Amino acid sequence: MNTYQQPLDGVYGKDWKISSKMGWRIHPIHKTKKHHNGTDIISLRSGTTYVEAFANGRVVKARQSNAAGGGFGYYVVLRHYLDGEYYTSLYAHLEPNSFQVKVGQLLSAGDVLGKMGTSGMSTGKHLHFEIWKGKKHGWSSDGKGFVEPVGFIKALNASAQAKAWAKESTPETDPVEPEPNHEPTKKTAKGPSVKAFVVPVTVPIVVPVPRKVANKPAVKPVAKPVAKKIEKPKTHKIVSGDTLGKIARKYRTNVATLTKLNKIKRPDLIFVGQTIKLP
Repeated sequence: MNTYQQPLDGVYGKDWKISSKMGWRIHPIHKTKKHHNGTDIISLRSGTTYVEAFANGRVVKARQSNAAGGGFGYYVVLRHYLDGEYYTSLYAHLEPNSFQVKVGQLLSAGDVLGKMGTSGMSTGKHLHFEIWKGKKHGWSSDGKGFVEPVGFIKALNASAQAKAWAKESTPETDPVEPEPNHEPTKKTAKGPSVKAFVVPVTVPIVVPVPRKVANKPAVKPVAKPVAKKIEKPKTHKIVSGDTLGKIARKYRTNVATLTKLNKIKRPDLIFVGQTIKLP
């Protein structure tokens, strides 16, 4: 199984820590916003600090930078082949003339490259550490092509450990779990009760799309037959038993209207055969 390690020995927070993360920052010398393509690491221990290869690889560079202002100072670049892909790692600002490797040399994770220093464009003793995805180490102004090295190494170790599980059997001496209980509202042998939950399902709303219909000759709407209005009679011929009250109720009017319309002085002064007007 491949092994991966941080470029400094010890425990994070006790023996070493990150002093400047990968990402946008104000450059310590130029005082302008620039992208930091690697991670700066400092030692929390006194004395000499050795910088080590994070993984198996081959040395492709071990020299002093000729960039303006000193650049990386004394630095080493390694090439790695990890899970079928090439990566390169860069270790910068090493102590002058402290190289422990040479170009073309094959290394294992943990082999010493040199001593931590502050050569080149540096404001203090630290390691500038980069990992580039590719066969030849590159550069970009916005971090494209780089991975955050400290977190990347942690992920590689976790992946390697997970893959190793497939090659191992579970020892008979391992603890035995109790019989499972898959009822969502009942208590199991261990732990509190687990409440059932419902995963909300989003039902897509389908909006009907009107179909295009070929042009057809307009069809004139058929006019509905209009019912003839039945006119109510405008007069009433008095028959035996009629009274103005009965006539008023029959035609939904009142006695006062009938007497006024027909100039009847008294409601009882009507006779059979008489025709009276209706409102």
